[in-house]
Amino acid sequence: MGEARHTDIDLARTKRELIHCLDVWPGAEYVSIGDYRDQAGGEAVVVFRFNGNLVRIVYDEACCHRCNMRAVFLTLDALRLAYKRGLGDVLGRTVAQMLALPGAEYIDPYELLGVRPDAPMEVIEASYRALVKQWHPDRNPQDVDGALRKTTQLNEAIAKVRADRRERDGGA
Repeated sequence: MGEARHTDIDLARTKRELIHCLDVWPGAEYVSIGDYRDQAGGEAVVVFRFNGNLVRIVYDEACCHRCNMRAVFLTLDALRLAYKRGLGDVLGRTVAQMLALPGAEYIDPYELLGVRPDAPMEVIEASYRALVKQWHPDRNPQDVDGALRKTTQLNEAIAKVRADRRERDGGA
């Protein structure tokens, strides 16, 4: 296996291309790019929304910040092109496995709710209510911030499932 090459493409160009990639990708919305050039390893952090889900990618395996950012851009652009070619449904179901970048954050709404994707909506709603009750900040005074994060994730998950079901059922 050959030695990895350092990219000659400047950081500003990569950032412009990355933002453009997210701008032209239906369902994607740019949120932020972390700038950690001065840290050891120079990790690249990109945050965006995809179909309403917040995605945070952290990559620090390359030789420097510029190469890390380029790797993130190339991966996201490849995913965008796969969606453009009609592979969105396949990738949507397996995005956690397909994002091979360390630190990629994707939370499957069904997994978070503890239900199967083919579960009846009544079962999904019941699981949601039980989990929200369990994680409500009033019931977790020792970790209010963690409880707020968890209830926010649960609210986003049920909203995603409801939207998916409405779309699947023809907008009903």
